[in-house]
Order: sequence, then structure tokens, then C-alpha cells
Amino acid sequence: MKVVGVVEETSCPYDHLVLMTCEDRKVYAFDGEEEELHMVAESLEKLGEEGLTFPSSQSYYKGEAFKDMTKEDWDKVRNSEEGKKLDEEHRKLVEEKKSELLKKLKSTKVAAAAQSCSLNCFH
Repeated sequence: MKVVGVVEETSCPYDHLVLMTCEDRKVYAFDGEEEELHMVAESLEKLGEEGLTFPSSQSYYKGEAFKDMTKEDWDKVRNSEEGKKLDEEHRKLVEEKKSELLKKLKSTKVAAAAQSCSLNCFH
């Protein structure tokens, strides 16, 4: 899935919806609150013409679409060309962002330690 946009200030009960599309070309919205994925348009073109349908007649909750997959099913997916491609893309992304993430974690740890020290000093 690829993120194609964010809808803010909607009439939905959430602050925003993250819009994504995938191989089937349908447009999905992730609400972030209930962790549901909703199919909101048949295509980007339909989204532009008709707007999004929310709540959707099709929604998926925390991996519900994959609940019946067996270990053998997952092995088949992982060993497929697409599975190998996705694993490689994930590996590259992790490697690419690793340094930046470690810096942020370190600065967060330092900031948390400083905050803890300043709080302890006043008590």
C-alpha cells in the first residue's frame, strides 16, 4: 500500500484519515483511532469524481483480512517474487533510516533524563 494523502477536519469521528491505495487500485482510509482500514473509493478517479464513502461497506480490523491464513499460506507469500521484493524493500528502508532513528532515540533518552533530573531536583 502507498499513502496518497490525508483528509483532515472530516465529519468522521477522527481527526484525520490517511488515504492509501494498493495493487487493486481501490482507495482505502486508515482511521488511526479504531485501527480500521476502510475501502472508501473504487479508484483515485472515482474519489475525485464522487468523494469518499465513509464509513465504508468494506472495512478491515487489525489484520482481519488475514485471519484465516495458515503458516503454509504465509510461507507461500514470503517465498513469492512479491514477498521477496517486499522483504528487500523493507530491509533497505530499515537500513536507510537506522542512523536517523538511533539519533532520535538517543536525543529522546537524553531529554527524558534531563527532565527527570530537573523534576527530582525540585522535590
